[in-house]
Amino acid sequence: GISLHMSEFKAQEVSNSTWAFATLKWNDAPLFELLAAETILKAPECVNQDLTNTLWAFATVACLNETMFEFVCCSAVGRVAKFKPQELANAVWALATATFKHDALTTRISRHAIETLAEFRTQNLANFVWAYTKMSYDEEIVIRSVQAEALRKLDNFSVQDLSTSLWAFATVAHRDDRFLIRCVTAMRERAHHEALLPQHASNTLWALATVSYHDQAFFSDLTATAMQQWSSFKSQELSNIVWACA
Repeated sequence: GISLHMSEFKAQEVSNSTWAFATLKWNDAPLFELLAAETILKAPECVNQDLTNTLWAFATVACLNETMFEFVCCSAVGRVAKFKPQELANAVWALATATFKHDALTTRISRHAIETLAEFRTQNLANFVWAYTKMSYDEEIVIRSVQAEALRKLDNFSVQDLSTSLWAFATVAHRDDRFLIRCVTAMRERAHHEALLPQHASNTLWALATVSYHDQAFFSDLTATAMQQWSSFKSQELSNIVWACA
């Protein structure tokens, strides 16, 4: 199979294969160990997208090869100034999802991100702030800069973007609750037109309870939505809802 020819692959081919397997949710541990080894060997030849796609892929299939993550992160630190918004968001999302903290890379990414936020799509913004706060980073200039950019683009946020952002901003000290209220208002309007998935309801209910936001009608609507989909909730989503309703 592919493993027999892996050593012949170029750096981009290794990265593309890793991304493809992760997209297919094909989590074959021996295969990903081989991909990790080839990534380390060929990292100097990788372009920026190869590095961030590889981190994203390993995080997506929950395969944490610490040696590979460390090597790729160290390789990426000096290149961050040339990362595109998607690459910045993918990299920090991967670190948070894999629970692999790398201060040097995350600091570089956050610094470059606040200089290029105008180029971020709404999903990039939501994923970036979720990952940044998930790893317990809370630098005021970063939080306030992302809040300001998100506010400018709020009309284009999807339900997923809103629920992700609400969860993230509710966890930090440097939030602006007026911004959260705008997010909740937007979420209420979107809920009339888009179906709320379990994660959306869970994140939103948890965020509302965390910031002590009182909108009983909306809270009741979200709870009712959650009850209708109870069997499809993950344990963390159930935990968030039970806590929010306590």
